[in-house]
Amino acid sequence: MSPKNKTDRYEELRESLATLPHINEEQLQQWVELQQTIDRSRDYLIRAVPQAQLSIEEAQKILAQRTYTLVFFGGTGVGKSTLINALLGRNLLPTGAVTAVTGTIVYIEQAAEGEAETLTFDYWSRDEFAKRVRRMCQLAEIDAFDVTNEGEREQALESIKAMVDEGREDAKTEQDEYLEILIDCINTYEAY
Repeated sequence: MSPKNKTDRYEELRESLATLPHINEEQLQQWVELQQTIDRSRDYLIRAVPQAQLSIEEAQKILAQRTYTLVFFGGTGVGKSTLINALLGRNLLPTGAVTAVTGTIVYIEQAAEGEAETLTFDYWSRDEFAKRVRRMCQLAEIDAFDVTNEGEREQALESIKAMVDEGREDAKTEQDEYLEILIDCINTYEAY
């Protein structure tokens, strides 16, 4: 609507409202200003909504092109696989009672559009597992140890458990999380 047409429209509104009984000039002005605000808001939304839709579509394209890494860790039987299945909306990972069911580190990637789903298991070699444990030690800010060496593994387990027990009364920190993962890594290595 052109500015002249809007002015005419507001003048018509003013004249129409002026015919009502018991309405004063201040009330007339408030009604006209309110209508102007409504019109400006409507005009803004008419312009903004398509732009917002374009922004949403652009954001969806960007999100679709990226790979995100989510890490779920915790003690045995706490429901990590159940949570992942719930997020995926289907039962992809095995779940069970109190004992370890998945029992290994699992990577899940979305298949490319039009590509058939596949399930691939990649197991780490002893050396790769040991390398990742050493990296976890760095993240936990403790001295690295060789998980493949029984003596070092037992000594590390003892000292890590002591650190975890020492901090039990305090709020859980990022280091505590890494320490618990290291305990799981040691227990997993010993079990297999």
